[in-house]
Amino acid sequence: MITYNDLINQYNKRNEENSQFYTFKQIVGHRMQGNILFVEVLWDTDERTFEKASEIKKTDPVTLAKYILKRRLEGEHGCKWAKRYNRDPKTFINLSRMFAARKQVTSRFKFGVMVPQGIRQAKLFDANNRNTLWADAMDKDMNELMKMETFIILDDKSKLSEGYKYIPVHFVFDVKVDGRHKARLCAAGDHTNPDTSKVFSSVVSIENVRMLFLLADLNKLQIVSADISNAYLHHTYTRKKVWTTLKHGKYQGKCMQINTKAQYGLCTSAARWAEALSLVLQQINCTPSRADMDNWMRKNGDLWEYIAVYVDDLIVIAKDAMAILTEVKTKGKFDLKGVGKPEYYLGGDIYRSEDPNSPIKTAMSAKTYLKNIWYKIERVFGTTLRNYNTPLEAGYHPELDDSELLDDDDTTRYRMLTGSLNWAVTIGRVDVMFAATTMARYNHAPRSGHMKVMLRVFGYLKYHIKGTIRIDTSYPPVPDEATASTEYWKKLYPEAAEKIPDVYPEALGKPVQLWLEFDSDHANDLETRRSVTGVLLFINNTLIKWHCRRQSTVETSTYGAEISACKTAGELVIEYRYKLRVLGVPLKDRAFVYGDNLSVIINGSIPESVVLKKKTHACYFQTN
Repeated sequence: MITYNDLINQYNKRNEENSQFYTFKQIVGHRMQGNILFVEVLWDTDERTFEKASEIKKTDPVTLAKYILKRRLEGEHGCKWAKRYNRDPKTFINLSRMFAARKQVTSRFKFGVMVPQGIRQAKLFDANNRNTLWADAMDKDMNELMKMETFIILDDKSKLSEGYKYIPVHFVFDVKVDGRHKARLCAAGDHTNPDTSKVFSSVVSIENVRMLFLLADLNKLQIVSADISNAYLHHTYTRKKVWTTLKHGKYQGKCMQINTKAQYGLCTSAARWAEALSLVLQQINCTPSRADMDNWMRKNGDLWEYIAVYVDDLIVIAKDAMAILTEVKTKGKFDLKGVGKPEYYLGGDIYRSEDPNSPIKTAMSAKTYLKNIWYKIERVFGTTLRNYNTPLEAGYHPELDDSELLDDDDTTRYRMLTGSLNWAVTIGRVDVMFAATTMARYNHAPRSGHMKVMLRVFGYLKYHIKGTIRIDTSYPPVPDEATASTEYWKKLYPEAAEKIPDVYPEALGKPVQLWLEFDSDHANDLETRRSVTGVLLFINNTLIKWHCRRQSTVETSTYGAEISACKTAGELVIEYRYKLRVLGVPLKDRAFVYGDNLSVIINGSIPESVVLKKKTHACYFQTN
């Protein structure tokens, strides 16, 4: 008899958040290896591979049961379960319809390589590819763990220390941008008791990384990146008392007690690693920036040098960057890999010109990331993305879309699209920022029309993939003086002064000029009538920060919406002047703020303006 739990379990598997699927058409054959059944699967790419029947059963038991019954294999070892699907034809038919279009196994592609989701699948991929790349990756990781004395090998559980709890472990697989196959043994930290201490590790913001690249090019500093191998296992300790067993390698089946190391996957491992790395950086006389604790800096003569930390990825900006990396390696006894000029960081491509006369030395783009995304999207949706000249159709309003709501599966896919698009914006695709923030508002209940628009956006990105953020160290032209004289303002506010931190580093190196452009789309949302603020922040002529968000209040006039946007721009000025100061960067002049609404510009320059007497607008003005 097919149970109710069978139905619920299989349905829920389709709705797991962040699940990625690779679909197959049908099961076309089988073979027995010992007493284990392998089925031949025809994928939607017309490729054929043999998969373990037990793995197919986890995702689509209906299709597998139909095949087993058709070939009369129910008497084979591990196939008797298929009989119950034949005892209730009505439920069997309903299940068949439910999963007819969902013949999927959890697998994914990255950089053109199929990435396994478990040890069995990794071994099967190796067998089909006639190599040992995934097995070698697992063996390499296990050798590193044993080298770092992560585990204490015990013959049986009776020799475990008192108070130790069992937790399972599993391999996580990945493919690097250069094609390397990577395997990482991770513990199931969710099986341990919740920890009340700090469990997370902060990371440097992508905007600060762009600022550091600008400072490097401006002051002719070197940029070198490196990855710390097996970071969590270096002088980092966990307070958890846990043990486990392995399912791969020569230690398979043995009882293994985690030997105080911060094994990947444990709740507090990230925090323990951050503490260990910070101690090493302090030993080489680095201190964290007061604006970003993962931006480390130290003085070297007439310049400041920087280390940006993103968990175990380091970017060093210095006169002699390799010398600093050597210090970090020596003090921390780390193994560094991927040492050299950065080419791929946090999903973004980085280009560095070797020509000393080139006006643009560094550029950043999302090209590689977008290639992988649209490749995955076309596989998941079984379609080819079309070319569009704009991300959104002119005059499109998603709030007016009354098409049918998406089901749970498509809602998950829609959220995958918005998340991917948001990261593309974060690493440089400013041209789709408005589309990303607009469409993300419907994550809770997207419609079929919204899905078509999201596919349009990615179609635009596929055929317009060369968008680049260039690090331009040249200075912008100084604008004409404002409408009102600055001397007049000084008479009204003789003691007014910019708030500057009491303690901040000495300003060294060449100065920078901060300027912004702001605008608003008045009453953009036709349901709520809320406007949208857009701000672009530049340091010198390099775009560093972009902001696009609906305003929190409803402004009935264009002027009100524009002055609200101006307020946001003013807040960003305050934030980034502070950030630059605590990085030891000299500021060349006042920050220049540009807008296209003359009324805002004039009234913001005249203190006796009648328009500013409206309380809301006066608050905007006085905030800055």
